Amino acid sequence: MHFVYIHCANILRSTVKYSAEEVIQHNFIISIMHFLSILLITYLVSFIHPLKILKTKFYVICLFFLACPFLLNATSTGSELMLIQTFLIFFVPSEFPGVPIFYKAFPVFKRFGSVLMIFAISRAVMYTVSSFGLVFLTDKFSNYGLLFLLVPVTIC
Repeated sequence: MHFVYIHCANILRSTVKYSAEEVIQHNFIISIMHFLSILLITYLVSFIHPLKILKTKFYVICLFFLACPFLLNATSTGSELMLIQTFLIFFVPSEFPGVPIFYKAFPVFKRFGSVLMIFAISRAVMYTVSSFGLVFLTDKFSNYGLLFLLVPVTIC
């Protein structure tokens, strides 16, 4: 989320020279695409097992992450960046749609507390690492610094 909405907004301001208003409009279109991707995956779950969808998303996004810094360096317009962001939104490595399958593994009486604690800790760590780490990595290594963060996070 941080990469798609915040880091790419910085790219839009610095490379494409978008104003703040244009960046907000651009991110609004991306959020509509995010909503459409959720609807599409929800529809696909009625035909395809959720874990197969997650496996496919994982393999596709792993290949894309390796090409992502090169694509970002070659991007010169907002529409090109929007295509990259839309692809990332559709194949984002997340637990959706496998959440019910994963939650079933926890004991019933400890499910809420366990899942809530894991979710809270993971979000706190990930937002901290991605927001601060991404800034330092991209300052030092340009867009290639993304690989230091995106590949290990995807594998984990």
